[in-house]
Amino acid sequence: MDAYASIFDPIEFRARPGDRLRVVATNAGGCASITPLYLRCATGGEKRRLDDGFAEVCDAPDGVFYDKVFKI
Repeated sequence: MDAYASIFDPIEFRARPGDRLRVVATNAGGCASITPLYLRCATGGEKRRLDDGFAEVCDAPDGVFYDKVFKI
């Protein structure tokens, strides 16, 4: 990782209905934003929008600026 915006490829993991997924994002200074987050089933292709994200904020503090838990 570096001090610039990052876009990640899909992350595969195993989960069962009722499990929880925690998403944490950190900021190294400057602006921060999150695009909408989706959970997609690798076998069935269905997707569910987890969060709308938020538009760019340029006074985001250093460190963790997003920390949410979602029930699968």
